[in-house]
Amino acid sequence: MNEEKKCLRCGGINLEPGSIQSSGRVCFRPKKAKFLSPRSADVWVKANICIDCGHMEFVGDAKKTKLLIKASSRQAVCPAGLS
Repeated sequence: MNEEKKCLRCGGINLEPGSIQSSGRVCFRPKKAKFLSPRSADVWVKANICIDCGHMEFVGDAKKTKLLIKASSRQAVCPAGLS
């Protein structure tokens, strides 16, 4: 069953996919993500806009976010007296 996406605000079906742009990259960075990691801590954001009411919906990569948070929780703890 292929359900049509609807606007979360007005229920309209006239959604246009796109991306959010700036002079730099726009991304989401989880608060718990380790700053220096082998992979980028940035999660790209996709967007849809409702052509009927202008409401915008942002969607990020949940799988990458979970990996970043999990990697952060495995951070090594410094042994006593070495800090």
